[in-house]
Amino acid sequence: MLKEKSVLKEVPRIQRFADRPSLENLLANTSGREDRDKAIVKACLEFGYTQAQVAVATGLHYSTVSRIVRRGESRLNS
Repeated sequence: MLKEKSVLKEVPRIQRFADRPSLENLLANTSGREDRDKAIVKACLEFGYTQAQVAVATGLHYSTVSRIVRRGESRLNS
C-alpha cells in the first residue's frame, strides 16, 4: 500500500528535459523560412522550449515566435 503512494507524480523540469536536443541543433540546417518555422514549432511543442528561449536563439521578436507557433498548432489541429 505504501509503494503505491511513493510513485512520483511530478517530474522536475530539469529531469523532464534532460535528453532534449539543444536549440542550436534543432535550428541548424534550416535553409528557408518554412524549415525554420517547422523547427520553431517543434522546439516549443515537442521539446518544451519557451517562446522566449526560441526568440533569443533565432534573433526573432517573441511575438513573431508566438505567431509561428500558433500557426503551427492550427496546422496540426486541422
